[in-house]
Amino acid sequence: RMAMMRDVFPIAVESRGMRIREAARAAVGQLHQAGLLEVGDRLVFTNGDHMGLLGATNTLRLLEVDENGLATTLGDL
Repeated sequence: RMAMMRDVFPIAVESRGMRIREAARAAVGQLHQAGLLEVGDRLVFTNGDHMGLLGATNTLRLLEVDENGLATTLGDL
């Protein structure tokens, strides 16, 4: 396990058989429903070109939770 900042922890989500966008939506939806994410929260979503392959992470996305509890991409920061 690795934390990027104090009190920031990675959470693994089962994503086998899902496309990348589906996995991001599912993860954010689960965390929002569990009360771990609120509207406006920002998160880092990592994935690889080959989902489920250990050590193949090559993409990092910055997402924000919208008013519907869904993930939206952050444009210009």
